[in-house]
Amino acid sequence: MELDFDAFDRVEKDFDVLFYVLADTQKKIQKKLEKHSDGKVLKGNELVGWLGEIYTKILVNGNLVDDSHEHDVEANGNVRISVKTRKGTNSGWARTSAIPKLGGPDCPTHLMFVHLNDDYTVSSMWFYPWQDLLDSGRFKEHIVRGNFRSYYMAVNPGYDEKYRIYGGISASVAKEELQQGMQHMRKSDAIAYANNQYGLNLNNQNTHFSKENAAKPVWWYEIPLSKIENEDVQDIYLIAERAGDLKVLKVPVRFFRDNRAGFKVRTEKGVICLELDVDTYQNVVGPGKKDFIKFLL
Repeated sequence: MELDFDAFDRVEKDFDVLFYVLADTQKKIQKKLEKHSDGKVLKGNELVGWLGEIYTKILVNGNLVDDSHEHDVEANGNVRISVKTRKGTNSGWARTSAIPKLGGPDCPTHLMFVHLNDDYTVSSMWFYPWQDLLDSGRFKEHIVRGNFRSYYMAVNPGYDEKYRIYGGISASVAKEELQQGMQHMRKSDAIAYANNQYGLNLNNQNTHFSKENAAKPVWWYEIPLSKIENEDVQDIYLIAERAGDLKVLKVPVRFFRDNRAGFKVRTEKGVICLELDVDTYQNVVGPGKKDFIKFLL
């Protein structure tokens, strides 16, 4: 079964700006709601589950199935995938939701565990053959007040590296992929490499990543206006990849604010559009055609 990372990349990037705004808005909503929650921890988000299933479907070129099945995605006719998705790093993020049963002809053939960052971008994905989990005793019983309720499985990031199909790349592996042309390097991989190489603390919130555009020699970025207008944000990092070479630019948010009239702005998406020339680092769109080379680390 071939994995279509290019299609997966395109769909995830299409939501990048919207999910940044959503994550920021959700934080504000949650803070207001917590004032009325009587100390109860607010948890649960159906959007998280939906994203995991849709990303899995796209990645394996499969189809979603209805809730009458024990699995969520079907691919290649006989591959049945149960998708479990968690967001954030709070206690319990690595534990799946309830698994009703383990055996039978209609049970899944695989389990996909999708871990999202707080801003809804994908942190890591693990793809387990169901039989491997059975043979190794990874499924555990969920007992409530002495009664069996269901089964669950917990991801072990260190132990389960052989099942990880996305994210979690080490700086040394990232460097090796750079030297080999970075065919499948993703944003999380580039961040891992840049943090190690430059001693930075980059993350999904403060960093944007672009490979050289296939149609013309530019790096293309969309910077949310909400990020530019956020007084708590001081700098935005742009990671740029070209032919196995990785560059990092540290751009003060004030530069965007002070020169906003010189940038191309897509008001319908709420973003500033950048197309940086790969040789000169000059922005080639917008009336100002600003030079970004001075921000190169």
